[in-house]
Amino acid sequence: MFERKLIPIISFLVVFSTLAGASTFEDELSRISGKVGSSASGGGVPQATIILFENGAVKFSTRTDRNGNFSFINIPPGQYLISAKKNGYNDFNKNIKLNPRFTLKIKFDLVSKEQPVAAPVVQVVKQDLPANPQMKIVKNETPDKSASTKPEPEKVPEQVKLTPEPTPAATEDDAVVMETEASVDDVPDFVANPEQQPEPEGGIIAIYKNIKYPDMAIKRQIQGTVLVNVTVDQNGNAIRCDIAKSVDTILDEAAVETIYNSKFIPASHQGKKVTSTVAIPVKFRLKN
Repeated sequence: MFERKLIPIISFLVVFSTLAGASTFEDELSRISGKVGSSASGGGVPQATIILFENGAVKFSTRTDRNGNFSFINIPPGQYLISAKKNGYNDFNKNIKLNPRFTLKIKFDLVSKEQPVAAPVVQVVKQDLPANPQMKIVKNETPDKSASTKPEPEKVPEQVKLTPEPTPAATEDDAVVMETEASVDDVPDFVANPEQQPEPEGGIIAIYKNIKYPDMAIKRQIQGTVLVNVTVDQNGNAIRCDIAKSVDTILDEAAVETIYNSKFIPASHQGKKVTSTVAIPVKFRLKN
């Protein structure tokens, strides 16, 4: 009888400790809130890809909205490299540290590769000029045609145009970083188990049609399947990519870009479109 009573008690303690451990882990998670701007335009940079690397591997990714804003939620604390990429701009990279239960706020500018250079710098070359130019007086009664009764004009200093130096790429010092306590307002509406999961428009074949095989991966003969957990919002846009199964950093980044260049059918729950997550395998295969 004692053993029969003991088994349910032990089972309860195991379940309780498991739930408590999960709750504690969730309470320790961190968040990132940021903005990507452009020094040239003075505004935000939309559709820039933001990637968090851990030990050189792609872990999490998102994209900026039309105003250049982005955010990550439920990120394990630790050391990361945050990278911002956008066609036509120089990449931005910065090492960051995420502390438990805090939101890291970061703001930085991307430098356009086609940013117009500054106006040329003009330098005046020094020349020895008379302090007070005086009139030459001719003593001959017959004027000498070679002489002039007018004051000699001052020589105009020569000007030399210097080639302006190129605009330097953004560095870690160009970023503004702040840390605040995490706010529940950062969490968007999300349904973990919707009645209908999100799916790619046109099926998985449409995803494969968007794949751009990196030249470096072809050269190194790298292939495999990257499993990506994709968060799709109610408008069918991929707003976050988490690498569930990695192959290589080069293919991981290519898989993320493939997902962002694809359109999705949003999840539905209780008759309305919702934000949810779906696992997408992105296969990279080299032709024989």
